[in-house]
Amino acid sequence: MDTASLQQKVKVAVPTIILCWWVLRRARQSRLPRPPSPPGHWLLGHALQLPDPSGPDAQHVDVLLLEWARKYNWTVFSFWVPIVGRFIVAADPALVRQVLVTENYPKASLYGNLLPLLGEGSMLVAEGSEWAAKRKVFNPGFSPGFLRGVVATVAEKVQTLCEKCSQAADSAEELGLHEATVDFTADVIAQVAFGEDWGTRGGRADAPSAAVAPTRQLMFELQWECTQNQITPLRIYTNLLSRLRI
Repeated sequence: MDTASLQQKVKVAVPTIILCWWVLRRARQSRLPRPPSPPGHWLLGHALQLPDPSGPDAQHVDVLLLEWARKYNWTVFSFWVPIVGRFIVAADPALVRQVLVTENYPKASLYGNLLPLLGEGSMLVAEGSEWAAKRKVFNPGFSPGFLRGVVATVAEKVQTLCEKCSQAADSAEELGLHEATVDFTADVIAQVAFGEDWGTRGGRADAPSAAVAPTRQLMFELQWECTQNQITPLRIYTNLLSRLRI
């Protein structure tokens, strides 16, 4: 069998296997109880309704989920996209607390996206007793005695964040709160853990030195990318749709 013939058979076999797997998976899932869903496409589900996060004026997926919750008066609902699977949305604070605090369910499989960056030993991706043991090591850093010593630093950073919000409000300028709070978090960590005043984006006078700036920028970018993949799990999928112009 020549190479060209083998490649042609592989091109036919791989999509066929994927399609069969998807059909069987859908058939199995259809027998399971699930929350209601907004109307969607019979084949593409809700993929075409999701906002494209790569656009300059991209709407966050949470805005769409909030609109669905209000439109249909749902506290729990679901939506699905091909390959990625079904997502269940809790739009009630009591239910969110039950999932995250009371029951403390296992982390989403999406945390696996962080493994190449954090490694398998990171507390962020650990579960159960492994997480508890690692969290115990960090407890001294959250003790009242230690926190009392950094309250002034945190308060200063909060004041800077508030000033940034006030300036945006006074100038009627749109401010991305998520990006601003990511900057705030990085600023606090750098000051408390490393004694570096990184400031925040926006040209503050106490901006980091040229030697620190590359590290600061890298940390901001890593935080931003990791956080975006967590709060917008369909980001990679919708970017793919955009590239394919679907």
